[in-house]
Amino acid sequence: MRKLAGMFAFAGMLALAAPAFAQSAGSFAGDFLGPNGVAKIVTTQVCSATDTTCTSTQSATLLTATIKVSGASSKSLMLMGSLEDALYTDTSNSGGGSKSTSSATGSIVVTPVVTGGGCPASGCPVYPSTVTFAARTQTLTANLGSCTVTSVTNPTEVLTCTDTDTIDLLLSTMSANAFNFLVPNMGEGVYTVKFNVAITASATSDSLSAGATAKAGIDVGSLGVLTVQTQTPFDSLNFSD
Repeated sequence: MRKLAGMFAFAGMLALAAPAFAQSAGSFAGDFLGPNGVAKIVTTQVCSATDTTCTSTQSATLLTATIKVSGASSKSLMLMGSLEDALYTDTSNSGGGSKSTSSATGSIVVTPVVTGGGCPASGCPVYPSTVTFAARTQTLTANLGSCTVTSVTNPTEVLTCTDTDTIDLLLSTMSANAFNFLVPNMGEGVYTVKFNVAITASATSDSLSAGATAKAGIDVGSLGVLTVQTQTPFDSLNFSD
């Protein structure tokens, strides 16, 4: 019995001696869904005869959370953001007797902003400050000549084909992406966390025989915020530029 009691006492000492790396408490912000359950899409129109460069950018704050930080040293905020991203790019080229190029680009960039509490007017520093959740550039270059044939009955007569060669490349993807951001050295106070999202779509072509379309959007998303207090002998965080 004494031996068994001694083993329990030794196990308890080991448990007390084990370091506790961090304690955390959090606030979950919830989900974002587009209007009427439809993905939030930003679209550029096909380039026309008057404008072969089309660009559309929309910035929005999709996710917001409020969290209270109590008065204690070595506290940081961990921001956990997730988005379901959709990218659509379409490039085409038709025969015209010369080389032409069309390009379509879509991107979704997230910039977290933390204000309130002891933050300066521009907001508390967040690491990393900006993350690209999704991006794609699609380019199609082709040299499709005009189709001509010689008349069978009259060898000197040249006829033009009514059908034109066309190449079209389309790529559509949906993916879920997540990233963790860190806001170190937080003082006591109430803070507001926002995810600013920039959705950009652009389409360009260098001739009237080429066309391009780009779409980028977000379907759903979530944001979680944790207050983390370091409890190891090393209670500082270092960041490199």
